[in-house]
Amino acid sequence: MQLTHPSSRKLANGPAALNDQSNKRFGVAFACLGTAYVLSWIELWLSMRLVVPDSGTANSLAGSLASRLLVGVLLLSLARGYGWARWLAVALGVCSTVVTAPFVPAEWSVFPAAGAVTAAILIFKLASAALLALLALPQHHH
Repeated sequence: MQLTHPSSRKLANGPAALNDQSNKRFGVAFACLGTAYVLSWIELWLSMRLVVPDSGTANSLAGSLASRLLVGVLLLSLARGYGWARWLAVALGVCSTVVTAPFVPAEWSVFPAAGAVTAAILIFKLASAALLALLALPQHHH
């Protein structure tokens, strides 16, 4: 099954239908987001291996699980073609990269595997944000 931008399915033969390049861009962006999502669960598992006793990990775990479930809902909304989901994914991808990237070297020095996973997540999030933002640009037909 080939993943295409939901708008192209809704507007199959209309003037606003997306071209093949946009469909590929959406598919790659969605794959990047999906990869980041899977890696975030691996990151959670790795972080739980560094649990310090009496550090309030139950609250931390609950917050981590809730955020990952909300991102899963965002991915489903994006797959359904909701425009707000695209822009929310772009905003969250850029913001999380800006906020998290400065901490990757420190994470790397403490736990290199987790640092590598976090860096990969940020790369995939930023790539998907850029590709999803490019979908909003007008398409030039040659």
